[in-house]
Amino acid sequence: MRELTHHIDDRLGFHAQPVVRLAQECARWSSVVAVSVEGGSHEALGTDPMALLALDASCGDVLHVGVEGADEDEAAAAVAAVLEGL
Repeated sequence: MRELTHHIDDRLGFHAQPVVRLAQECARWSSVVAVSVEGGSHEALGTDPMALLALDASCGDVLHVGVEGADEDEAAAAVAAVLEGL
């Protein structure tokens, strides 16, 4: 399992546009991508935009991302690149 963190700097938080970009990237891989907000009680699949929005991540929050599966190294690198571009 690969683990990533991402600090949300966008003043709008983790809103629709970055959520869709992340979900599209996660859908490209066979690995399961799970996303949660530090201190939060919910976890969302990276391929589910509605669940990602429901995390209600705001500016200043930290996302925790776990990637597990046969192509987890490549998937984690691709997901990290998307998160860095947000």
